[in-house]
Amino acid sequence: TLFRSQDEETSEPFETTYETPNKDALKKRKLPENVTKPQPPPEPPKPKKVLFLPEEPEEMTQGAFTIALKCPSGRVFKRRFLKTCYSSALLDWMTKLGYHSAIYAPFTPYPKKCLETGEGLTLEGVGITSDSVLIEDQIGRAH
Repeated sequence: TLFRSQDEETSEPFETTYETPNKDALKKRKLPENVTKPQPPPEPPKPKKVLFLPEEPEEMTQGAFTIALKCPSGRVFKRRFLKTCYSSALLDWMTKLGYHSAIYAPFTPYPKKCLETGEGLTLEGVGITSDSVLIEDQIGRAH
């Protein structure tokens, strides 16, 4: 449609504008600040954690033991570790098997409790010093 304000002087050339009721309403609408304010640039993605699994020791190596990990699927995985390995190596092994440590955790079979794992703790430090069976279960779901 063609609009001409009554305040405009008649000597100016007639301007053609294409205003629609939707565009007019859009100009008048008060939008929330989070919609009209430009978004900050996204943060760069965090680098992925590199899984570190130490070499699996030979069967008769001094200080070596086998951990059997029983998973929710019913499968049992076995691997040898040294007593001096960090508990994070156990979590990395679980992640490599497809059980991410943000969702799953190793539990002792009886009494069933979550195995303490943390930065700087060795397997010996969390109480694993001989061949052991651990149960892999979802965090918060274990009974």
